Amino acid sequence: VTYNYKIKIDRRTGEPLNSHCECPAGKGPHGTCKHIAAVMMMLMHFIQTGDVQVEKCCTENLQTFHKPKAFYNDQGSPVKTQNIPSKRKHLDSILDDPRPAKFQNLKGYNDHVRNSLINFCSTSSMDISLRYIYPKVNVTENDCKAIEKCTRKQSKCNEWFSHRKWRLTASRFGEITRMTCRRNKNKLCKTLINSHKIVRKCLLHGKQFESKAICKFEVQKGVKCRPSGLFVRPDFPFLGASPDGIVDGDFLIEVKCPYNGRNDKILPGKCFPFLYRNKSGEIALKEISTYYAQIQGQLFIAKRKYCYFIVYTFVDLFVQVVDYDENFCLNSLVPKLSMFYEKYFRPYLASLL
Repeated sequence: VTYNYKIKIDRRTGEPLNSHCECPAGKGPHGTCKHIAAVMMMLMHFIQTGDVQVEKCCTENLQTFHKPKAFYNDQGSPVKTQNIPSKRKHLDSILDDPRPAKFQNLKGYNDHVRNSLINFCSTSSMDISLRYIYPKVNVTENDCKAIEKCTRKQSKCNEWFSHRKWRLTASRFGEITRMTCRRNKNKLCKTLINSHKIVRKCLLHGKQFESKAICKFEVQKGVKCRPSGLFVRPDFPFLGASPDGIVDGDFLIEVKCPYNGRNDKILPGKCFPFLYRNKSGEIALKEISTYYAQIQGQLFIAKRKYCYFIVYTFVDLFVQVVDYDENFCLNSLVPKLSMFYEKYFRPYLASLL
């Protein structure tokens, strides 16, 4: 708030004759408010010193609150390298170059040395424990055949567990490829290593009735199924697949015996969420199901074209021929599995060594 004031002073004696201020306490003709007093004190100071200090009040300045603090850099502005004077010329005359004359000041020599050092470091930068894993999974075509033959008893033989230990196996492909960024990768790797230690009702039920499902399938289709071991590919040695059997040359079989629907007719729904009705009204396996990823992984690794997908209950049997989906395998399934193996699974294996 600003107040106007009037003061009348005797020129000879300097005494105030009358005073008036707009504030309530300074009404004239002889006002005595603090505003009048401040003006009189300022006049007195001016007469004595000849100097008047005038300062703006806080309300006359621009707003200073609600403003971020100014950044203060005590290091100063960085100096560009182009502005730094070079001492190279002076050093060349002082320091002795031990290289033979023919190797001095060669064009591109500095880049050559730098690249050689970088390349040398890159060849030896891998953790030795990671390199140790390669011999465990690398196989030839003959090795693949031998592994499949010696592991046909699957969970009933030690070789099957031994060869699976260092690999991602088809039964977990769906889980791996569908994992989200929030999934704990170390826990997933741990379950992949220790999957044989998991005992559940559904798994025991599946093992118990798998052979009955295969027998019923053989009678219904008039075919003969032989046991299958662990399939491995030389070009993707870190992947493995153990189908439930092989029919003829190009057919694999994969059997599912759902525990929850063991007494039901096989229809899409709560007990069989992996099934749906296609446009023709036929029951079929969902392509977004983890079972689909498992079957496609088996076909890719075993280099087969077809798979009999069999669902067995005590009252029903469902069979579907699933074709090999090359586009799905090469453009989605295998790249995701390769990324997971390199980024998470192999380092986890190395940590166990």
